[in-house]
Amino acid sequence: DELRALWVQQALKYLGVPYKRGAAPREGQEVGEIARRHKRLYLDCCALVRACVRDLRSAFGFEIGPWNQCYMFDTLPVKLEE
Repeated sequence: DELRALWVQQALKYLGVPYKRGAAPREGQEVGEIARRHKRLYLDCCALVRACVRDLRSAFGFEIGPWNQCYMFDTLPVKLEE
């Protein structure tokens, strides 16, 4: 539960980062600290998950690769048990 709360706190820092290049937060929209610092940043849903996991790599105990949806494979066990 503690790690989950930490991940949610990190994700909220990206609040207001647009989904696509050239977009901007709506007028009056709440904006997290990362969105305030990085005006040119934009993230799709996979990139948001990847960014949060990378930011918290020491808490998670692993680092994920740069490819889209790579986090799904990096967080699964190497060998599935039957």
